[in-house]
Amino acid sequence: SLKVNQYIKIQNNYFYRGFLIKISSLFKIAVTIFIKLMSFIHLYQFDFRKKRNKLVNTILLGIYFKEIYNNTYKHLNKFDFSFQLGLDDDYNHLIRDKKILHHHTLPFLLTRKNNGESSLTKKYDLLFTGRITNSRERFLTKIKENFKNYNIYISEIIDEKLWIEKIQQSKYILNINQYDDQSFVSVAKIFRGLEYNVPNITQIDNLNMSPKYMENYYFKFSKNNFCENIKNYIKNYDYYFKVFQKMREEYYLFSEIEEKKFLKFLNQINYKY
Repeated sequence: SLKVNQYIKIQNNYFYRGFLIKISSLFKIAVTIFIKLMSFIHLYQFDFRKKRNKLVNTILLGIYFKEIYNNTYKHLNKFDFSFQLGLDDDYNHLIRDKKILHHHTLPFLLTRKNNGESSLTKKYDLLFTGRITNSRERFLTKIKENFKNYNIYISEIIDEKLWIEKIQQSKYILNINQYDDQSFVSVAKIFRGLEYNVPNITQIDNLNMSPKYMENYYFKFSKNNFCENIKNYIKNYDYYFKVFQKMREEYYLFSEIEEKKFLKFLNQINYKY
C-alpha cells in the first residue's frame, strides 16, 4: 500500500513530501524505473499545460519534494545552526520545528566592486535566452511577428561567456514563463540584469514573486497587452534606464544591510562555538 509519510504546511496548504512504498522488492524496482522515466519525460519532453494529467502531476511533485526532504529537512535535527541562500523566510517554521536555535536567511547580494557593468554598444533591443518550451515558442513567434523592426537576440543554448557578452550588448533582458500555468517568477535573469546593469522585462500574469525581496527591481508586462508594454519600454529606453539605476542603487543598499546582518550572525556563531 502507499502511505504518505510527510506533510509540510505552507501558507495554510498541505503538500505531499514523498511516498513510502511498502510492497515487494520487485514492485519497488518497477516503481523506481517509472519514477526515473517520468522525471526524464518531465525535463526533456513534456510542456505541461493547464489540463495536464493530475495523477502525473501528483507523482512528479512527490518526486520533487521527496528529494528536497531527503537532502535537507530530514537531517536538520543534526545541526546546531543553519542558513539558507537566496530564499524568503517561508520555511523558518520548519527550522524551529527541528529545534535549530541559530538560523539566518541570506538574500542574493549585489556588491559594487564586483558589478559587471560594461560600455559595450547596445546592439539588441531585447535578449531572450533559455529553454524554449511550447509555451515560450508560441510567445516568441508573436514577438518576431510584432517586432520586425527591432533587433532581438534569441538563443536556447548559450555558453556563459557569450551569454554575458549578449547581456551587456542588450537594452533589456526578456523574462517569459516556461509554461502557460506557471505560478512563480524566475529571478535568475532579474539578478543577472542587476549585476550587469541591464533592465529586466518580466511577464507577471498572476504570478508570485519568489523570493519576494526581488519584487521591486524589474519592469513588468502582461501577455494580454505585451506588444504595447514592451514597445513602450524600448521606445522610452533612456527614461526607464534612469529608473533602473534607482532600482539598482536601492538593491545595493539592501545588499549592504543584509551583508551586515549575516556578518553579525556569523560572529554570534563564532562566539558560541
